Amino acid sequence: MGRYDHRAHASSFGVLLIALSLPSRMNTTLVVAALLVGVATGVVFAGLRVPLPAPPSLPGVVGIIGIYIGYRVVEATGLGFDLLGWLGLG
Repeated sequence: MGRYDHRAHASSFGVLLIALSLPSRMNTTLVVAALLVGVATGVVFAGLRVPLPAPPSLPGVVGIIGIYIGYRVVEATGLGFDLLGWLGLG
């Protein structure tokens, strides 16, 4: 029986793994601070009885996570099209 080569297995998911890896400059303090600010913002919006500036349901939140994952996949693969450059705006 041959030795398991994790690199061969990971190559099929390599793009996704690279896309989902956290940037090296990200740390726990920033994540916790962002969560606290988000909770405080939610409390303020609910207290003032105004609608959230984000999807108020789990499918909406999952959609936002999907947008982030898709963005990271394109960044990791180098695929993409410079629309602003093509339009002469960038």
